[in-house]
Amino acid sequence: MFLTAVALLLQETQAIREEEVTFGKEPWVGKGTLSWPAKVEGSVPAVVLVHGSGPQDRDGTIGENKPYREFAQGLAKRGVACLRYDKRNVAHRDKLVKFTVPEIVNVGLNWEVVEDAIAAVRYLKTFKQITKVFVAGHSQGGMLAPRIAVEEKAVDGIVSLAGLARRWDLAAIEQYEYLLPLQGGTKEQQEKVLAGVKKGFARIVNKEMKENEFFQGVSGKYWYEVFAQTPVETAKGLKVPILILQGEADYNVTMADFALWKEGLGDKATFISYPGLNHLFIKVAGKKATHLDSLRRGTVAPEVLEAMAEWIRKS
Repeated sequence: MFLTAVALLLQETQAIREEEVTFGKEPWVGKGTLSWPAKVEGSVPAVVLVHGSGPQDRDGTIGENKPYREFAQGLAKRGVACLRYDKRNVAHRDKLVKFTVPEIVNVGLNWEVVEDAIAAVRYLKTFKQITKVFVAGHSQGGMLAPRIAVEEKAVDGIVSLAGLARRWDLAAIEQYEYLLPLQGGTKEQQEKVLAGVKKGFARIVNKEMKENEFFQGVSGKYWYEVFAQTPVETAKGLKVPILILQGEADYNVTMADFALWKEGLGDKATFISYPGLNHLFIKVAGKKATHLDSLRRGTVAPEVLEAMAEWIRKS
């Protein structure tokens, strides 16, 4: 049994090759890993993986899972090169901790996400063996993938991996309502937390929050930019191929978001949802994932990797 496992690991490692790369410009040089098929005969398509919200490393590490690494390596084994990188607030944490309050207030989606994604696309375009470059965004990255494609015309297609389609607060409040009873505490405690969350988001919706106020760790100015995003409408204006993938057991971004993508884009995009997969596209036991499922060791479902690689190769 052990020898078989080792042999399989060696086969998988030999099926790809990886190199550490840097891209972009000072002072925010991107740092990542570029995964290639082991043998590049002729040319290959490539993907830039764009993170979800919050500080994230290139592997998307959460608990025992590293889904972005599995996506990158899984795609490379299927003939698609893939660049994953540390999010700017991880790669340059040393600079970020020295920011003054006004600098933190002015951190927006361009600084946090869009600029590095565009720099990564442009970097991949410098390789003569790469034919097309796609942007695959996960969660918040899926929400921003259409915006990235609008701002960088060199993007040849986008993939939304559990990309948020609704206004942020609607999804967030739904998450709290689902998770609080699972996490314990008295009903009164749960109601107090939920009331605070609703009040904070209501102040943003009603434009009562000052730009230099902070809620859930980020500024009012940041929240106003997030709330202004209209990913489905933005995607409607694109002239590149679009793939929307969704786990049906996901509670972070749900089938309600998937339905909005589908309703808004119609035959302009390809849509695939997967029963039993959570926000990381990992199989869970129940019909709906819990907060613990993302922490337990799992693997990205191979059918997702197969579908994504096939769609990219044909697009």
